[in-house]
Amino acid sequence: MNWVDTRVGDFSPFVYGKAIAKKDQLSDGVPVFGSNGVYTYSSKPLVGPYAVIIGRKGTVGKIHISEKPCWVSDTAFYIQYDNIEEAYFSYYLLSSLGLEDMNTDAAVPGLNRNNAHRLEVKIPDTIEQRRQLVEPLIKLDNKIHLDQQINQTLEQVAQAIFKSWFVDFEPVKAKIAALAAGGSDEDALLAAMQAISGKDAGQLAIMQADQPEQYAELRANAALFPSAMQESELGEIPSGWSIEKTESLSEKIGMGPFGSNIKVSTFVEDGVPIISGQHLKETLVTDGDNNFITEQHADKLKNSNVYPEDIIFTHAGSIGQVSIIPAKSKWDRYVISQRQFFLRVDREKASPYFLAYFFRSFLGQHLLLSNASQVGVPSIARPSSHLKSIELVTPTVSLQEKFESHVKKLNDLVMANRKESETLKSIRETLLPKLLSGELSVDAEVKSQGKVEYDRAHDLAALIEKIESDLPSKSHFVESERVSSEFENIRAIGFMTKITGSLGEGGGEYLKLPVFLRTLRQNPILDKVLSATVDGVVSIPFFMDAIIAILNKYLGNKIQFDQKTALVLLAFPKETYRKTSELLNKAYQLSINAGLPPIDEDELHQTLSWLHEQGLVLPENKNEAWRLVDKFRHEIDNWD
Repeated sequence: MNWVDTRVGDFSPFVYGKAIAKKDQLSDGVPVFGSNGVYTYSSKPLVGPYAVIIGRKGTVGKIHISEKPCWVSDTAFYIQYDNIEEAYFSYYLLSSLGLEDMNTDAAVPGLNRNNAHRLEVKIPDTIEQRRQLVEPLIKLDNKIHLDQQINQTLEQVAQAIFKSWFVDFEPVKAKIAALAAGGSDEDALLAAMQAISGKDAGQLAIMQADQPEQYAELRANAALFPSAMQESELGEIPSGWSIEKTESLSEKIGMGPFGSNIKVSTFVEDGVPIISGQHLKETLVTDGDNNFITEQHADKLKNSNVYPEDIIFTHAGSIGQVSIIPAKSKWDRYVISQRQFFLRVDREKASPYFLAYFFRSFLGQHLLLSNASQVGVPSIARPSSHLKSIELVTPTVSLQEKFESHVKKLNDLVMANRKESETLKSIRETLLPKLLSGELSVDAEVKSQGKVEYDRAHDLAALIEKIESDLPSKSHFVESERVSSEFENIRAIGFMTKITGSLGEGGGEYLKLPVFLRTLRQNPILDKVLSATVDGVVSIPFFMDAIIAILNKYLGNKIQFDQKTALVLLAFPKETYRKTSELLNKAYQLSINAGLPPIDEDELHQTLSWLHEQGLVLPENKNEAWRLVDKFRHEIDNWD
């Protein structure tokens, strides 16, 4: 790769954005970028098809990229491109230059274009070389974006459940309609089950036969909903539910500290993290870019200390923000900033997840902001007292807890995706300076196949050879049995295939399947594959090919795996047994890690049936759980 010296202004000169009138700002349409990203929308673009945006005023030097036509306001610069790879190259290049440290205005932070243009840079001298260089970085960003999209979908699912159960009362209304039509209590229960699951009567019958445990759980959920409505001061509500003030459901409602108690001079490198508005953009509090104070300082601010499953609100600035600290949060204690306040729920009276989703709902936001002022800095007057006084329709605690159990499963996936994204971002930040400096090379031939050359080229054969060389000897996985003993424990032994060559002489040899898979998962290379990182480089399809080749080789010539069947097999834990629902969650996450479309319930059952036919797994409890076979008889002639 040939590199040339140039300046930012010669390679990618900045263009001033253009102000957009308030009357032209829309709630949807063409995105409008300011210095801190998209803040509104327009009916028409200013630049396109691709653009790199650089913060000029306010958030100085922050770099954004738009993969579609957009508008750029006068608080930012932009560079327009016709080629997406060129846009990404400039995006990564400018991100590495420290433009955020080039503030030249003490009053309002600002980036001087001439100063930025004078920066010296080194770049590959052709578009094709620049495309090759950024391709692995683009793949990382695409994977991060995919994780974000999945999390948005998971959040929409949780919101849809909340709305169906607690706003539209769909299960309750389904029961009422069934009874009004002359149906029995059983008919009403079935109607509620259909409303909850989205399945019709025929599908529920199949579910009862094939998935009795899930059917029983759905039936128990439906039984928690009443079959009538009652009058209340807030109108008709489901029977047995009540109208409660937030105060009566809370253990504590508290405010953030005075501003003088937390300031820049009190920040330390590590300690107790501070939650501010930037961490409250999603339902679950996001960790990252936190400031910290010492443990001793946090102890002095104990009334502003918050913990997992506390709900955090913003009362000044970005009012209306509501987030809950995840049960599996990064830290076990936080301190909220001066613009936040919090609600700690009394677990005997309510679920914090029910209340968090209530206050993020349309009605919850309306009630929360009913005491807000937009004069000067937007704020909620007397936030603590106002929150205490809000009245809401409150279901039974058992139903709230059932909602919580559903939401927590979704939240676990969200947190796993966040963790993966953090890892990918770290990889990207490690790769970026090395690629842009030429320290890390990208071979054109290998790169064209989507593989990165980091220390040495990893072609598939070499990778497989490396994995095989790390496997223990054959005796570690294989045991011999006399033919007469082959059927002594048939339940724990998979289907038999014909043995050829030396293995067919004088009895049978069996692969101890759980031991083999456990060792394969723990392989130093494949362990990184399954967590989506390989020596700082993501190249999952390439490494999945290696996994498939290994499985196809060592599990017999008659069995041919593909990506999804391999992932489902690898989803089994060390103890070999897993419930079907757990397998679905694990296979779902592995498929996301592998950059594949998520495995759904139908695909999982099809895959498990195939693995059963091959003699590798056995159903338990009417397919509600599955177990790896202990031993598997097959061909492994070529294993030394």
